[in-house]
Amino acid sequence: MEAEPKMENAIHLVRYIPPFLKPECTPESGRCLNHVSFRQFRGYLANLGAYASLDAYLKAQLSSKRRNNIRRYIRRLEGCFQVTYVTYRGQMDRELYDRLINRMKEFLYRRFRQRGDDNEMLRNWEFIERTSYDLIKRDQASLFVVYRDQEPIGISLNYLVGRIFLNAIGSFDIDFNIFRLGQVQIYKQIEWCFEEGMQMFDLGVGDLDYKLQWCDVTYPFEHRVHYRGNNFLQVLMARVLVGFLRFKEYLKRKNLHRLYHLLRKGRPGATPDAGSTAETLYETLALPKSGNVTGSPLKLGEETNRFLRKPVYDFLYLNQVPAGSVSVFRMHGPEEYLIRGKAKAQAIRITQKSNTSR
Repeated sequence: MEAEPKMENAIHLVRYIPPFLKPECTPESGRCLNHVSFRQFRGYLANLGAYASLDAYLKAQLSSKRRNNIRRYIRRLEGCFQVTYVTYRGQMDRELYDRLINRMKEFLYRRFRQRGDDNEMLRNWEFIERTSYDLIKRDQASLFVVYRDQEPIGISLNYLVGRIFLNAIGSFDIDFNIFRLGQVQIYKQIEWCFEEGMQMFDLGVGDLDYKLQWCDVTYPFEHRVHYRGNNFLQVLMARVLVGFLRFKEYLKRKNLHRLYHLLRKGRPGATPDAGSTAETLYETLALPKSGNVTGSPLKLGEETNRFLRKPVYDFLYLNQVPAGSVSVFRMHGPEEYLIRGKAKAQAIRITQKSNTSR
C-alpha cells in the first residue's frame, strides 16, 4: 500500500476557482497550508435566476436572428433523424457510462486532431474517466447525450453544485457539423436547467464567440498556490510559480505563444501526426445520366464508408429530407458518388477522405 502524500512537504497549485465557489480548508492534523492567490483568465456564465423562463432568457440574450437560427438547427436535426435528448444523473449503469465516456473521448480526439490543436481535457482524460462516474452517482455531475437512432452523436459532461450547472466538456460527432450540434446542445441543456430550477449555467474559461453569445456575466478566475508558511524555500517557490504563470499569460495576450507552436510544427524533419483526422472534402458534379451508377446502395454504417457520412448529412440538412429516404451509390468515375433522395439528388466527387486512424 502506497503512503499518503504529505501535503505539507510540497507546494500545490489550484487553478480556475470561480468567485461563486470558495475553497475551504478543514483542519486535519494541522495540515492547512498558507496560500498566495492571483487572478487570471475570464469565465462566462448565464445568470438564469434573473429570468422568469427560457423564453425570457432567450429574448434578453439572443437576437431574433440568432433565436431563429437555433430553432432551425433543431428542426432540421429532428426532421432528418430520430433524435432524443437524455440527461444521466444519479444512478447510471457502469457499462453504459464506460461506453459513453469512451465515445466522448473519440469525439474530442477526432475534433482536435482535425484542428491540429492540443486539448487539455484529453491530457487529463484518465483522471476524468476515473472520477466522473462516482460524481454522477452522487448527483454531483451529469452526462447529457444527444442520440440519433439510439446512437450518441453529442455528449457533454457537466458538474452540478447546488443550483449551479457547470458545462465542463462538450463534444460531438464532427460529421454532423452542419447541424451546429454544439449550439443545439447548449440550448437543450439550458432548457433542462430551467426545468430543474438551476440558477446559473456556467461555460467556464475561454474567450470564445459562442460564450459571448450565450452568457450575460463574465468573472475573473482565482488561482492559488498553497505552501508551508514557515518554509522559506516553499515561500520562494510559490512566488516564482506565480510570476511564471503571469509571464505565460502575458505571452498569450501578445500571441507570442503561437510563434513557438508554429516554429515547432515547421522545424526541419517535422512530420504530420500520423493520427491526424482530415475532414472529408468534396465537390459537386453535374447529375449523371440514368444508368451511371454501379451496384447496390452503400451502407453508411460500415466503417469503410465513413467518409461519405459528412456529404450525406450535408445533403440532408440542405434539402430538409429524412435520412431514411436517401440512398448513396457509387458512380463510374473515381471517387464519384450519387446521393439520391425521393425528389432531389446530388453527384459528388470526394477530394479528401477523413482519416480515423489512431
